[in-house]
Amino acid sequence: MTEDWKDWWHKDKTQIEEALKRLNYAIDSLAEPKNPPLSGVLGKSRVWLLFFTPKNGYPQNLIAKVDLPERAVKEWKAIEQIRNAPLRIEAMLPHPRNTQDDKVVIYPNVSDLVETGRIWTLTELLINQLEHETGNNCCTALTKTVDALKSFYRFEPGAAQLVSLGGYTWNSAFPDLSDKMQGYTLDSSWVTACFRPLKNPLECFDKTIREAHGRILQSRIHGDLNLTNIIVGLKGDYSPDRVFLIDLAESRSDVPTALDFARLECEFWHEVFAEYGKQLAIDDMKWLNNYITLRDYLDRGDGDVANLPIFSLKALLWVHTLRKEASTVLRNSVPESEYRMAEYMTAIYLTELRSLHYSSVGNVKIKQQITWLGASISYEYLNKLHSGRNPRIPFLTNETVKSVEDFIKKKSS
Repeated sequence: MTEDWKDWWHKDKTQIEEALKRLNYAIDSLAEPKNPPLSGVLGKSRVWLLFFTPKNGYPQNLIAKVDLPERAVKEWKAIEQIRNAPLRIEAMLPHPRNTQDDKVVIYPNVSDLVETGRIWTLTELLINQLEHETGNNCCTALTKTVDALKSFYRFEPGAAQLVSLGGYTWNSAFPDLSDKMQGYTLDSSWVTACFRPLKNPLECFDKTIREAHGRILQSRIHGDLNLTNIIVGLKGDYSPDRVFLIDLAESRSDVPTALDFARLECEFWHEVFAEYGKQLAIDDMKWLNNYITLRDYLDRGDGDVANLPIFSLKALLWVHTLRKEASTVLRNSVPESEYRMAEYMTAIYLTELRSLHYSSVGNVKIKQQITWLGASISYEYLNKLHSGRNPRIPFLTNETVKSVEDFIKKKSS
């Protein structure tokens, strides 16, 4: 977020106050937040975390979202579709009396639902804990996130269903991506400095997005699963108590379920991993090679990670956990040993290419580079599948998980 977020707060403040009063919150005025919005793009959408004490009550910890009118209409349509569905409370819906006429989405008092009343976004949890002894908390929060997501995948309309060979093309899920990638170029001379050759990921773009692919699980999805739309309620020791999902503006039915998980992984690589490399003051090229090493170890079972920093090793285990959790949902009744996560890797590939067009990625060189590399490495995996080869399952074995955990213990001692 840029420094002008305070200007946007003062533009949103009156609208939020009026909505709260219509919902019978006894307030005079809201104080300026101490921090920028939890998520959003200034000028388009803002998600504010509000702390206040009504005149006739106790401290409240609310989340308010202000959006562009056309996006707000789409979000309220999704909200009304699922408001009466048997969702778990972690798949958070707005205040029961909150309606589109309020022009603000008001989520309930999160503090009431958490043991300590303390909350972080998943981004904050990952940045603050992944490298440390409490790093397992990040995997626990991830498991709770997937449990909350499952309620989206199980109810009507949009309950999960399998689409068989020839029944789905990916341009349905990425309707504007072909136009965006038309003529797209990137100064990729830096790729030659990577420790192993990588192909241009655009080589198979048209084939991947336009041709029919088989066996895809479809459902309603959250649709915008960035790390700041996942709110983690914390216990007294800062371990996860509950996890809440907010912002349903992009929720939709009858699309590949893998899109939610792919968005989560891509967001991790370019919003957490890329950022953390800067904090560690590691040379960009070295950090990019670090990323390739991690992806090779995950996707191909190749390479040696023993000499990587603790943060990288814990990042490896976190993404492994995400892929394992995704596999349990996506493979449905297929045995794990036979499931190659083709839909997941396709979703990763296309989500990375779409991410290149986000200002938060395209305007930051290291994020743009990691995103490009991610698409390239995913392309390698898909190329093996499409050519009839049988690549390994793209996550760690029990033995390699134990090896990575041992590396971490040695580095921590």
